[in-house]
Amino acid sequence: MEASNSDHINVYVEPGMLQDSDQVIIDSFYQQIKNEVKDFSFLECKFSPELQRSPDHLEDAFTWNVAWTCNFQTSTEQILKDRLPENVYKLIDDFCKNFWNACAGLIRSKNHQGSAPWNGLAYHFTLYDGHETWKSDEKSSPTFHYYNSLKQNVKHRKIVSVIQVKDSDIFIGQVIDRALIISDEILIIHNESEDSTREIIKSKMSQHKNIQLREVISVSSGSRYLHNLCGTNSIVLRLDSDEIWDKLFLKHLRDYLLREDLNKFHGIIVKETELFVLNFDLPDLKHCQGKIRDTEFIFNFANIVRWPQVPERLHGSEKIVKENTSKLKLSMNQIQPKRSVPAVLHFSLLSLCSKGHETTVPGWMKNKMSVLARDYKEIKLNLKDFDIHKELVNSLYASGHTNKKE
Repeated sequence: MEASNSDHINVYVEPGMLQDSDQVIIDSFYQQIKNEVKDFSFLECKFSPELQRSPDHLEDAFTWNVAWTCNFQTSTEQILKDRLPENVYKLIDDFCKNFWNACAGLIRSKNHQGSAPWNGLAYHFTLYDGHETWKSDEKSSPTFHYYNSLKQNVKHRKIVSVIQVKDSDIFIGQVIDRALIISDEILIIHNESEDSTREIIKSKMSQHKNIQLREVISVSSGSRYLHNLCGTNSIVLRLDSDEIWDKLFLKHLRDYLLREDLNKFHGIIVKETELFVLNFDLPDLKHCQGKIRDTEFIFNFANIVRWPQVPERLHGSEKIVKENTSKLKLSMNQIQPKRSVPAVLHFSLLSLCSKGHETTVPGWMKNKMSVLARDYKEIKLNLKDFDIHKELVNSLYASGHTNKKE
């Protein structure tokens, strides 16, 4: 289901909203056009910014592409885009990009209630040197007028999942398959695995063009790839390689995130969604037992202005959010009616690596143990619906809990 709340995508930038520095962009553009084309008369142009995946970009996983078309007129001829002189082409191309950057900066500001769509947006502008009858007026000046339009028959909101992974070849295939259910785009941040994790990721990438891979050597490196999503109509999910989601719940969650008006929220907490798994009924492996926790893994980047994400991707509290926005708290029933059991199994205490070894950072185990000490409700859960029997058998073997693997 596509997002229906396009009226909340506020991308309109009026002339009075531009800063003095932004007005300089317009004035400079006019002067450069006049210098290059002495008999310039009129320019009408339309440019369309579109947020696209950028697999080869060193800094951003998603970057803006600004496509444009124009009608350029001198006193004697009309020139379309494909016939423009190279110097004029470059002036218009640079102006469209610079003008969009100025508008995007306003959309990202803390007090702007709205967001930029990934596509479907167009800015139309005209630059007119004036009619010959104006020349007698000493106060006459060139006119610059612009407005924007928004297509209604496209999906303006997109869902991006971010997975950070190291030595997780037992589960990573299942994690990616589940991410594909809910995501328009997937960004995988891979940290020097010594097992077959990277090969599994590359295999999935060969089958699905919406998966990007970034290689890092530090968990804190993965935070820098999402900055261009700030201020856009993007829902970003933090998925981990030790978490297995119920597939049906993810389908319902996708429908919810694309359907609902989330204009007043910068994050979503889903109550009692996670089961922090503590043990299994060996050797049958039909049930597991654990503690129920709330999850905070959904972020509405439409209302996030800036987020350094220290110490790692989608963590930390240093994000700058838009004014008058807050976190939304949901029950699972609001997403999937009649659901009564957790939708995600968190295998934080199992080995994810077929080689049986994992790299840990001081403090991580302490954090895991703190969950055990808290007074969370414990339940027993049927594993059938999660369909991960083979992976669990291999993980328990790698963890030293059984002597059998598949």
